Amino acid sequence: MSGDQISVWQKWADQLPPIDLGGDIWPEEVGKDIIGRLISGDVDGFEFSHNFQRCSFKMAVLSNSKLKNVDFKDCSFLESTFIGCDLGSGSTVSCTYSKCVFIGCSLSDAAFHECMYLECRFIECDFRSSMVRNSQIKECLFEECKTSNKVFDGCILFNNSFKKTSIDFRAIIDNFGLDCRQIDQGLIRVDRSYPEAEIYEFDQADNHTSKSSQTSPFESLRLDFYLAEGELEGSTTLDKVFEAEAWLSMVRAPINFMRLLQDFSSFVLYLYDTDKVPVLIVVKMYVLTDKIWSSFQGALGSEHLAQTAAGVNLQCLQRIEHLDRASDRIVGNTQGSKIVYRSFDWATDEQIDDLSKELAALLPESHFFIRPRNSPVDIVFSIGNSATLLLGVYLFLNTKTRIQLAQQKAKDVGRGNTPLVNLEIGGASGKEQMSLVHFSGNLPRAVTFCFEINFSSTLISRIKNVVKDVHIEK
Repeated sequence: MSGDQISVWQKWADQLPPIDLGGDIWPEEVGKDIIGRLISGDVDGFEFSHNFQRCSFKMAVLSNSKLKNVDFKDCSFLESTFIGCDLGSGSTVSCTYSKCVFIGCSLSDAAFHECMYLECRFIECDFRSSMVRNSQIKECLFEECKTSNKVFDGCILFNNSFKKTSIDFRAIIDNFGLDCRQIDQGLIRVDRSYPEAEIYEFDQADNHTSKSSQTSPFESLRLDFYLAEGELEGSTTLDKVFEAEAWLSMVRAPINFMRLLQDFSSFVLYLYDTDKVPVLIVVKMYVLTDKIWSSFQGALGSEHLAQTAAGVNLQCLQRIEHLDRASDRIVGNTQGSKIVYRSFDWATDEQIDDLSKELAALLPESHFFIRPRNSPVDIVFSIGNSATLLLGVYLFLNTKTRIQLAQQKAKDVGRGNTPLVNLEIGGASGKEQMSLVHFSGNLPRAVTFCFEINFSSTLISRIKNVVKDVHIEK
């Protein structure tokens, strides 16, 4: 959540009628639910048994206060502090927390749904028998907290820190984004082993994900992400989660389908926005959501599925503009006949040879050869047709992250918007005539209908490790 978005909350909160926790107005509100109020100030030893709706806690400090069985709905908490408070046995729905601190608080037997936590700290808090569902937790600290289960379910967790705070193994495979840099393997319990808290042995991980017929590709992907220290590496598992057929088979539970698509896209786009994955992953998401959107568009009773896919599709399209520009810079108006991949200095002969063979199998109409140099070497292949040219450049660019593509775009000075694909059917010979059919467009749709993005993410990983740059030559 950006600073601009947080400022929007602050402006919204400033318009609410105020309640000062330490002032005279507060006791008048005690006997009923609090709705639509801006709450600030300090209070110690306060007891409250009703609910809060559409309220904003802004720089509020509550100490030794009892709010057990209290529900919070559509509330925001900005830079507020709770010390020694009982916040257990209630429900919190659609609330947002930014830079809040909880010290020695009880949050046990509580339910948290569709909330957002940004840069919050939970120190010596009790989360036993509680569950946080369908929420986003980013850059938060959990230090010496008590838990009795997996705590999180269907959540997105990024850049958090768990210190002396244990959770069950299923927290890894039931949520997106958790990795072993956030929580050490020694803090992962065997599922439902509390209070004995048996430590999970990670040599069991392969058994858990590969031998169980109930394990989904998403669970395997989440575990791989955890063990790889937050890296989304190319693999057959990664490719499986982008297969449209597998997604369409899940439509028997539309709500779960929509939630999974939204969470998975948030996971992927966050990694891309923070330069953790190459653009290929976003393109694969773009193609996947395009297929889902097309499958449900106009289908009676499935409009919400189409709308969800269309929204994600647009987000992907906005992010891969740099791919279009970088491709145009390399391919546009080219008169060359060869594509050249120049290797890194450290690439081994075996790596270069294996990659050349794999590319030759992918592009059977092209002639491949390795042109030796002192260091590095060039992998050269002929441009058989426009598809070869596009795919050759496109494969390389898909190894690049967001910032690397932006750097490619920055080199594009004074070039016009030349489309990468021009296809005319009808044979118009002059400007005054019109072809029967004329397609003109840039990536990614051009590549979508030409190639279907059917190359493996493992190939992209190999190109990334071997190839430093690409250029066209005569």
